[in-house]
Amino acid sequence: MRGLITRAQPRRYGSVVTVWLGTAGWSYFPDWVGSFYPPGTQPADALARYVEAFSFVEIDSSFYAAPAAPTVEHWAEVMPPEFRVSVKAPRELVQETGLCPPEPAFAHFLERLLAPLHSRLACVVVQLPPSFAREGETEAALRGFVARWAPVAPLAVELRDPSWLDDEILALLGDHGVTWVCNDLPAMPRAAARASASPVYVRLLGPHRGLDGKAHVQRPQPESRSFWADRLVEWDDAGVDDAYVVVNNHYEGHAPATVRALAAELRERHVAVAVGPGRPAGQQPLF
Repeated sequence: MRGLITRAQPRRYGSVVTVWLGTAGWSYFPDWVGSFYPPGTQPADALARYVEAFSFVEIDSSFYAAPAAPTVEHWAEVMPPEFRVSVKAPRELVQETGLCPPEPAFAHFLERLLAPLHSRLACVVVQLPPSFAREGETEAALRGFVARWAPVAPLAVELRDPSWLDDEILALLGDHGVTWVCNDLPAMPRAAARASASPVYVRLLGPHRGLDGKAHVQRPQPESRSFWADRLVEWDDAGVDDAYVVVNNHYEGHAPATVRALAAELRERHVAVAVGPGRPAGQQPLF
C-alpha cells in the first residue's frame, strides 16, 4: 500500500498558483434545480452538470458511508481529466475508532474508493469531532495515524478543538506532508487560518439551523469571504502549489452562489481561479 496513491499534480497558469473552488457534494434536490442546475435536471445528471461549472468538489457523502465501487467508477467516468476531487474518510473508520482505523479496512477503503480517482485526487479529508481534544492519547493517535497513512495517500486533517492550535502540531503535520484544514467555525478561531503544508485546504461551513432550504443566499457573509480571500492572496504570494476551497450550503444558504462571489473577489485580486474543468478565471467562465 505504501505510495499507492499520489496527489494530483499542482497546476499553474503562467507563474501563479491556482485556487480550486467547489462545493461539498453536488446532489441537492430540488433546491439547486433552477438556482444552479438547469430546469429539469435529474439527480442522475447532476454530476455531469456540476463539472460543466466547477473544477473541484469535495465528496462529503463518503463520511457517512463508503460508496460502492461501481459508484466511484461512474464518478470517474463523468469527471473530466483536469477535474479535482477530495474525499472524506468514513467516520466509522476515523472518528469512531479514535483515529486508529483497522488497517485492512482503511487500506481497502483507500484502494476501492481512490483507485479510479487517483489522477484527480486533491486529498483525503479526515474530519475529527470537537470532542477529539488534544490529550496524551489523542495526540499519540494523531501521530501514529499520519506516520502510517501519509506515505500512502495525500491527507488533510480537520481538527475542531482549539487545543490543537499549536505550532508543534502544525509542524507534525507539515513534516509528514499533511495539510491542516482551515475552517471558519465558532469553536475554532481564525487563528486556524494557517497552512501546515502545500497545498492549502479551506472549508467554509456554517450552522445547520436557521435556513429555509438551499436555493438562495440567506445569511450573506461578505466580511468572512473577504477575510478568506485575503488569506488566499497571502498564500498565493507565498508560493503555495494549489489552494482548495470547499463551501457548503450552511455557510450562506446556497453554496454555488458563495463560490461565484468568492471567485469574483479573487479575480479582483488577480488570483487565478479554476472555474470550469481545469480552466483559469477569464478563460471561458461557465458561471
